[in-house]
Amino acid sequence: MRIHEYQAKKIFEAYSIFCPQGFVVEKSNDLELAASVLGFPIVVKAQIHVGGRGKGGGIRIANTMEELKTAFDELFGKRLVTEQSEKEGKIVSKLLFERFENITRELYIAIVLDREKESPRLIAGKRGGIEVEEMVKKDPDLIASEVIDVRYGLMPYQARKLFFFLELDPSLLEPFTELCQNMYKIFVEKECTLCEINPLAINDTGKFVALDAKVILDDNALFRHPDLSELFDPTQEDSKEVEARRFGLNYVKLKGNVGCVANGAGLAMATMDLVRLSGKEPANFLDVGGGATREMIREGLRIVHSDPDVKVIFINIFGGILRCDTFAMGFRDASEIIEKPVIMRLEGTNVEDGMKILKDLKIPLIIVNDLKEALERLKSLDI
Repeated sequence: MRIHEYQAKKIFEAYSIFCPQGFVVEKSNDLELAASVLGFPIVVKAQIHVGGRGKGGGIRIANTMEELKTAFDELFGKRLVTEQSEKEGKIVSKLLFERFENITRELYIAIVLDREKESPRLIAGKRGGIEVEEMVKKDPDLIASEVIDVRYGLMPYQARKLFFFLELDPSLLEPFTELCQNMYKIFVEKECTLCEINPLAINDTGKFVALDAKVILDDNALFRHPDLSELFDPTQEDSKEVEARRFGLNYVKLKGNVGCVANGAGLAMATMDLVRLSGKEPANFLDVGGGATREMIREGLRIVHSDPDVKVIFINIFGGILRCDTFAMGFRDASEIIEKPVIMRLEGTNVEDGMKILKDLKIPLIIVNDLKEALERLKSLDI
């Protein structure tokens, strides 16, 4: 689960990571208070759940009250489009106002989940900021990292190795080691998949400052963190993804026009691969899961069908814990609203009972016997 920058910075501050003084603004009445507390210049930052805000105009520096009002009027309540957002952009319902920091250097630091190593990985970069991805591509020697053994945690020597790689002033060794240790504590204790500071600045007093903060929490661990679950902001998510979450479904909106429905993440991935092999593109990823009920199936199909990008729905169900007759009953419940063509592969437990339920439905349903036939049907579609 993504959270906003201002929320991530509250977590950072609780772990003694220094962030610029600031507060969240949600109404114009707070502008004068912000100016009196922070003083000019003030950094105005749109709070949305995608990157690229700087290039997209979502980060401004206001030197006067007039510039502060202009920044507020141009950002607050508007949709901000960045190179990483959907075409319609993200709604800006909060702005973070921060005291301007005089900085002498920008770095990059993050802890990510390295799935190949099955361990956290601490990454440090000699440069930070909006071009960090390009920097890595053009000059990978500017980045170094350390895999962290979770049995022992982040070892001091690992932080030191990255410190010397960054070629920092020796006086910063202890603060840098402490910063790395605090980030690792956040990563472990909050159960993150990403904890990132970009840029990590050194200000003119020689202090590390988290100019930006990005934290992504593991959805599967949120039940252990009810306080963090409350940070979820539905305005930043696709409305269909939010609705699917309400019914316990795993749904992700994609950019194609073939709606994909399967049971189990692996089968859903294979289904999308099949769609791509046919030359088409998936419009979504919907995993109804092994324990889906009739209601969950009906609602999942309704959500997929309601996507205007979807021109055909491809259903790939292998009955196991979710029996084929249960799926068929949910499909029958949803059939009243289904007008788009459906290609369905149904196999596994109680498939005969499922087929009987589907037999008399008056909808554009094509049942295929296997994935080879499904591939040929998908190839033949003119969409």
